[in-house]
Amino acid sequence: MTSDIRLSVYPNPTNGLFNVQFDGLNGENVLLTITDAQGRSVVDRQLNGVFGSSLEEINLNQVEGGMYYLTVVANGYRTTTKIIKH
Repeated sequence: MTSDIRLSVYPNPTNGLFNVQFDGLNGENVLLTITDAQGRSVVDRQLNGVFGSSLEEINLNQVEGGMYYLTVVANGYRTTTKIIKH
């Protein structure tokens, strides 16, 4: 059930590499999008048919330091989290 999805993002702030961990997934397709402060997409990742727990490593070494927004969408669940990159 998507209302039971738990999301952790760490470390945050980050030097470039960080983890996104999901728990409580039941076969959902998950879309991860990271945008910069101007709304430009810097990372788009689609995860298909995720069950239980999933850990995704995201690499922001290719972008400058600053504030970014991680948006996670999964079958009716949507959340946005600030990511700070040093």
